[in-house]
Amino acid sequence: MAGCLKVFESVRDAIGRWITIKAIWWNTNRKTLKEISTRNCWEDIKNCLMIWPSEGLDISAGEIIIKKLKEKFPASTINIVALPGVGASVPVDFDINIVQLNPTHFNKIGLPTRQTRDNLLKMNAAITIDMSPSFNPSTTLISLLSQAPLSIGFAESDYDLPYNFQIATSTNSKGIDRYKVMAKYIG
Repeated sequence: MAGCLKVFESVRDAIGRWITIKAIWWNTNRKTLKEISTRNCWEDIKNCLMIWPSEGLDISAGEIIIKKLKEKFPASTINIVALPGVGASVPVDFDINIVQLNPTHFNKIGLPTRQTRDNLLKMNAAITIDMSPSFNPSTTLISLLSQAPLSIGFAESDYDLPYNFQIATSTNSKGIDRYKVMAKYIG
């Protein structure tokens, strides 16, 4: 019986992932592309949105990005949206807003509820930073649904459409080194 339950859960998770990827594709294709001046894009950032993955993240990696955002945009509000899951601990030693999502913020197929989407829009993010070290459909969809004009994520050959700026690190860069490259890019 336990084996059947595990198979059912893995099939359900695979279907949820597939649906989330289709939602990313749909939102990316219906998104109106705006011209962005790379010279001026960093000038008027009032609200930053960091998306914290559910599988957790090295706190040091998150702190590097938070410190860089505070240095680059001192008058900005920094919001962190933390997805539900084990290890989704976020640094609390900073003056930031933390929105901890839980399973009730998602519908039965794993997509954010209308209220969750509306709350993302109310944040009025000028920039989103997807903190996932590799492609994560949930964090990518959250980034898209925020409708921030600027979005940053790590470059993935198959899933780079949702981001204006993709951070390409060397193949040797792993762990915290990837986030140091991201921080350097931010400023």
